[in-house]
Formats: sequence, C-alpha cells, structure tokens
Amino acid sequence: MDDLAAFQPGEFDVVIHPVSTCYVPDVLAVYRAVARVTRPGGLYVSQHKQPTSLQAEATPSLRGYELIEPYYRSGPLPPVTGSLHRETGTLEYFTVGKN
Repeated sequence: MDDLAAFQPGEFDVVIHPVSTCYVPDVLAVYRAVARVTRPGGLYVSQHKQPTSLQAEATPSLRGYELIEPYYRSGPLPPVTGSLHRETGTLEYFTVGKN
C-alpha cells in the first residue's frame, strides 16, 4: 500500500482504504502514494482503528479502562495473544512516520 508505483498519477477517482495503516511503520508513505494515484478532486476514504484500541486494556479495572501503551512510541507495539482489539502475530504501529 505504500508503493503504488504500478499506477499512473491520478488513475483513480475513488480510493477506499480499509483498516490497515496500523500495519506499516511509516503511514506518511501510504498517504503520499495514495495522493499521487488519486485524481485531483477525487475521494479518499481511509478507515482507522481508534488509538485507544491499540493502547488500552480490553477490560476495565477499578479505575476504568487504563492505557497500557504510551501515545507516542517508536517502533511496533509489543506482540499480543488473545486480544479483543489487536491481531495476534502482527506488527502494529500508531505513530506517524518520518516527516
């Protein structure tokens, strides 16, 4: 998704992007690639996980749903098993990539 070199600039009127940018370390590369292949005035629909689904416990404590991951982090999130919100065996990110 971050290398759309096979497509011409402005090739698409609409780009629909299901939840998947959390699996790439540099989301800006994805946005640049999509901007290049979407025609001027075209539509880009990008779906995302909420940050809290990547940061919070799935079950509340006595103090509510506690964040277990900081908002800013470099590199992927730690692996999980049996999460209600995250995928076992994948690398997931929630930082904006390099500028």
